Amino acid sequence: VGQRQAGTNTAKIRLINEKAITGKASLHSSVINSSQTATRQTTTVQLNADHEQMVSIPYQVDQPGPAELRVTLQMQGYQPATVGRTLLVRESDLTADPSREPSHRYIDKDHALVINGKKVFPLIFYRQPPGTYTSLKSTGFNCAEVTNYRPTMDVIRTHLQQAQNSGIGLLPHEDYAARRFLRGQMKKVVRQFKDHPNLWAWYLADEPQNYGISPENAEDLYHAVKQAAPDLPVFLLNSEPQLFKRYASACDIFGVDCYPVPSKPISVIADYIEEAHKAVDHKKPVWFAAQTYGSFKHGGRMPTLDEGRCMIYLALAHGVKGMLFFAYTCEEMGGSLQKTDAAFYEMTLEIGKEIQGLSEALTGPDIAQQYTVKTEQGKLHCRMIADQKHHYLLTVNPTDQTIKARITSPLIDKLQTHVSTLWGVDQVVINQTVSDTWAPFAVKVYVLKNGVTQP
Repeated sequence: VGQRQAGTNTAKIRLINEKAITGKASLHSSVINSSQTATRQTTTVQLNADHEQMVSIPYQVDQPGPAELRVTLQMQGYQPATVGRTLLVRESDLTADPSREPSHRYIDKDHALVINGKKVFPLIFYRQPPGTYTSLKSTGFNCAEVTNYRPTMDVIRTHLQQAQNSGIGLLPHEDYAARRFLRGQMKKVVRQFKDHPNLWAWYLADEPQNYGISPENAEDLYHAVKQAAPDLPVFLLNSEPQLFKRYASACDIFGVDCYPVPSKPISVIADYIEEAHKAVDHKKPVWFAAQTYGSFKHGGRMPTLDEGRCMIYLALAHGVKGMLFFAYTCEEMGGSLQKTDAAFYEMTLEIGKEIQGLSEALTGPDIAQQYTVKTEQGKLHCRMIADQKHHYLLTVNPTDQTIKARITSPLIDKLQTHVSTLWGVDQVVINQTVSDTWAPFAVKVYVLKNGVTQP
């Protein structure tokens, strides 16, 4: 249904012409808003002998909020056919209503998640037992994911209560309703929990293409959630770049999961994330699910500590606004990441603290990339971010080869002789230029002295 904003919009209708009927027909579109006011338009369409054809029709939206688009196909001598779709006109597309209380969670203009008026960078662990939430928060993680596979609400209810007791957010995944395309059940569950203070966003579908959830079904489920809770951000995770564009309209937050170790180069993560940014036209936040497990059942292996850190910072260097850590809990892994690879688990907690320290810069607006990089070989992935104290230059080598590079930035003082990394290691500076060496999978974050004033 296109853009869903005030004014004239365009909807695409798929006509299924089972009997190969030909001739002229009429498509009558009407938008009925919450006050039951209807805006109607009519379009003439030429039916051809094809069994399926796409038709574009205009429709008019006159006010913000939820509405229903109804389209009726009429042709002399045949029964009319009607299809409906719930619409939600986004507040960002309209003049703000000063009388409306702000939601306690929303996506801001910088694509950051805002909770109770404060920007957050979500750091989310998958499928942790609710009894671990308090200790999880103490390490810097601020949110947890829970998946419900049953036709009851007990699992989500229990985890929300524990999240509230521990002071973290929750990202519930109603998998039972999503896989079975139970729109009514989905709305029922969302309505039950939509006002909970620790509900940060709704996890609509995980790799939907692998579980029979088509792009059309995903979008229908998305509208079901928005109908039940218009202000609740909806998250969807996808692992197939060729499908990103088709699923992009079924969420407010697009998630990418890419688990390259050991079968693909780590640099493919950058390709996936950039493809996701393009799929949402750079108008929605992109989150990343990092690989913190090994497919032991299929002969895989865990990432090394260097590979794990590299994957996470590579995603940050490509502008993600949230991070999930996929520690798949299953029998062949002994139950949890903490049990199967304690060192990797501790590293993820350490990185969580590092990211929290950079959260103001990571959730801020994009800034001018004031640097140049020259490498002797290979590609260094870089991104400059800033908070009110410092500029930070993230640099990542996602290859198994050593890279030597020279980085020049006008943000380095002309008289400066050293620049520090995030981990307190000084590097020599000559003429505003850092010459450095990146070992395989190495990450370095340079701390530059001058910050920016955030609006």
